Amino acid sequence: MEPQAQTATYSGWTLLELMGHNREAGYLSTLYFGAVALLQVDVPEIPAREETLTRPQWVGSQLLPVGTVIAKEAIPGRSFMLNPSAIYRAHPATEEAVRAAIAANQPREIKVISIPQSAQRTLLPGEDETDDDGSEDYSEGIDNHL
Repeated sequence: MEPQAQTATYSGWTLLELMGHNREAGYLSTLYFGAVALLQVDVPEIPAREETLTRPQWVGSQLLPVGTVIAKEAIPGRSFMLNPSAIYRAHPATEEAVRAAIAANQPREIKVISIPQSAQRTLLPGEDETDDDGSEDYSEGIDNHL
């Protein structure tokens, strides 16, 4: 008599690290097709939203200060099947952690709604507080006679 193969199932919110340095996040479910197991990953939709920056952030070539309000476009939901051997590491997580990972890692258009008037310009590495506009004043010591 042959020993019976044991099958295990898993379903839950998961952060996945896949071979090839890819990352995915979603609701993971085990599917069986006869003796073949696949994993279904359901990535939830992240709706469009407005956010107020809590730290400086680059948008295009502009460094936006804390307090800037930006609009992020929606991230559509999707589902895909995955061979279990493609997984390098899996982290069971909460739904909130999965949604935060999706929102942080999916590229999408960002629109600036408002920049606070009271915000000070964020200094770049190598700048000091005396450089208001980044331009140098070389007029000191120059004789303005023609």
